[in-house]
Amino acid sequence: YKKARDIYSRSCAGYCIAGYVLGLGDRHPSNIMVRNKGELFHIDFSHFLGNFKSQNIIGDYVKWQREVAPFVFLPAYKYCIDGGNKEEDKYNEFIQFAVNAYLALRQRHRLLMNLFVMMLPSQMPELIIKDHIHYLRDQLHLPADHSKKLRGNGIKNEAVHSHILKIIKVCLNDKRRIIDNTFHAVKHQ
Repeated sequence: YKKARDIYSRSCAGYCIAGYVLGLGDRHPSNIMVRNKGELFHIDFSHFLGNFKSQNIIGDYVKWQREVAPFVFLPAYKYCIDGGNKEEDKYNEFIQFAVNAYLALRQRHRLLMNLFVMMLPSQMPELIIKDHIHYLRDQLHLPADHSKKLRGNGIKNEAVHSHILKIIKVCLNDKRRIIDNTFHAVKHQ
């Protein structure tokens, strides 16, 4: 049980950061899985780079925007990590895993963006032009010109911890996601 919680915490941190940087969409309970040993993972990558779906409620007039938080991190996920606020050190460890993952992606941003540039010829609807790759740069808060020091929308590595805390707080307070997950669970019972 202890080992599974640790694996869950680590994989959840990786999932959160990957989902944030890649701009994964269509994130509902049927697309987020957990293995018996605790690994949390995402399936269905048909919506990414910030191309999020919306649900028509009343014709084309009223739409429900599913993706308003940077990624899915519900209070239930936090409960699994910290045991219902009983183990704050476990939650702080999760935060550090997320920070380390984000810093690792920032450090390797050229490799990540080059891999996406190599996918351009595939003609995926959400990855057609080089400008789509700028989504990655923006999510990593890198400047437009990598050769210059961080400025404008860029953040320094020292500020990453507070940035990660801020976006996790947004996710934990995303009432829309909780409602959407509830409706999804009822629909697919």
